[in-house]
Amino acid sequence: MSANGQLPRARRRAPNGVETGKPVWVRMRAGERACFDALNAEAGYTNGEFGRQMLVKGLRAEAEESGRADLLDRLL
Repeated sequence: MSANGQLPRARRRAPNGVETGKPVWVRMRAGERACFDALNAEAGYTNGEFGRQMLVKGLRAEAEESGRADLLDRLL
């Protein structure tokens, strides 16, 4: 407890700007996970951050391929 008798506020684990209300959970096959782990071992990110980066790359590629350039503005 703090000096004023209240519990301290919990820290957020998500970086600023990350939407936390609706997480996307993905189950991977063994080979996919092995590839993910190997690539991330070189990159050195948390699994969540590396997964988000891979997801954004895939979304960008899919939007470009399907002619949905309007969606690219939403990706950072």
